[in-house]
Amino acid sequence: MGKKVAIFVLLIIILLFLIFIIREFIVWNNLGLDKTNTMGRSEVIELVKKGTSYSNYYSSPESNPPATEEPLKADIYIKDNVMAYYINSQLTEWTDYNTGERIFISKSGDATTATITNDAKKQENTQYGVDYSEILDENFEYKYLGEKDFSGRKAIVIQLKNGSNVKKYTIDKETGLIMEIEEFYKKYLFISFKTVINENIKLDTVKDENVARPDLTNAVVEKM
Repeated sequence: MGKKVAIFVLLIIILLFLIFIIREFIVWNNLGLDKTNTMGRSEVIELVKKGTSYSNYYSSPESNPPATEEPLKADIYIKDNVMAYYINSQLTEWTDYNTGERIFISKSGDATTATITNDAKKQENTQYGVDYSEILDENFEYKYLGEKDFSGRKAIVIQLKNGSNVKKYTIDKETGLIMEIEEFYKKYLFISFKTVINENIKLDTVKDENVARPDLTNAVVEKM
């Protein structure tokens, strides 16, 4: 009986090891990518810079595993250089980059407070909050992985590596928008940590009412 148990345990260990090896092979060999047309780092930089000026899209970033114990649902509407940022269906930030006006909105019970500033500027090397500065950073080893279909659109995939930190960016080939970021912390032969952030982008779906300046009639307004 003891011998059968030992054999069974050994088979389970071998199976788990094989699953791990297959998983590692799939992750690091980028199967299914079209590697016909390569793109250099400078070309990709120009592509993501193009993405900063795309004028109409919706985004709802989703992290797997979740970044917090109680995940917050973000809805971001962008149209004609105006951004409306919602958390759990509550508008928390509205920004008009054309005028520099930014409104932060907070609620406490029935009371609403709106803080207004007039110095809003787009951050460098970001697409409305999605940072791509590491693509420009020569400290990260660059590698073009190939092309694939992503949510029905053509996208390219690149890899950046700095020590044990590896990131894969999926970038829409036409618009330059970053669609997904996979991050791996690799130690020796093992992946100790992996995070996938899908931006869940929908193009050309935002209407004027989605980014309209909020009505502050019943709010306590504070100007900075």
